[in-house]
Amino acid sequence: MKANGYSIGASYQEDLRLRDGTRVRLRAVRPTDKQRLREGLGRLSAESQRGRFFGPKAHFSDAELRYLTEVDGVQHFAVGAVGIGRRRQEQVGLGIARYVRLTGEPAVAEAAVAVIDEMQNRGIGRLLLERLVVAALERGVKRFRCEVLASNNRIRHMITEAFGGACFESRGRVIVAEFPLPERVTLSHGSTRRGSSRFSQILRLAARRLVVFSFGRVLMRLAEPASAGSEVPERHR
Repeated sequence: MKANGYSIGASYQEDLRLRDGTRVRLRAVRPTDKQRLREGLGRLSAESQRGRFFGPKAHFSDAELRYLTEVDGVQHFAVGAVGIGRRRQEQVGLGIARYVRLTGEPAVAEAAVAVIDEMQNRGIGRLLLERLVVAALERGVKRFRCEVLASNNRIRHMITEAFGGACFESRGRVIVAEFPLPERVTLSHGSTRRGSSRFSQILRLAARRLVVFSFGRVLMRLAEPASAGSEVPERHR
């Protein structure tokens, strides 16, 4: 069912099982998810924090939590994964993916994904990214921007083959990749489906952190480093 013309909108929710039997719920991020984000940050190892935030990240400020959970659903959209119990009650947060449209470039968005360490390599990152792409397409986003490890030429070649209009910019240890989204995405339900398309391969590699859809860059670019109690600039709310 579509709400406000979107199949993945503010009321989106989907319960499924991973290949290992884990029950998860995918849904749009809500303002009430602030505590889940606090707890999720604590479940990221030092290595994962460096990959997502380009350095250690001890906590989110109140302003950052407002920015990350009180999204408008069009310019800034986020979808999360939470564990669910036998009675389908929500438990711990497992992962989150978001896009943020670039100012002055409404067809381009920075994409970001993070999955807690204990749940990595189980397909959650791919499931979240698939739904993020569908949400972006429904809102007129045509291209994603992300960061690729500069030392991994194989990934760069795969992106080039998968997306004919891909372009790259070298920035030291990383390469900023910008590529067009596919016109349509067939969603997988659980981790049993293994797509063979180049796009599916990119999603799997992203979930394995070989392609870095950086959580930190989106936060630093649009929320600005903030101390507790500081405000996010009005233009970014």
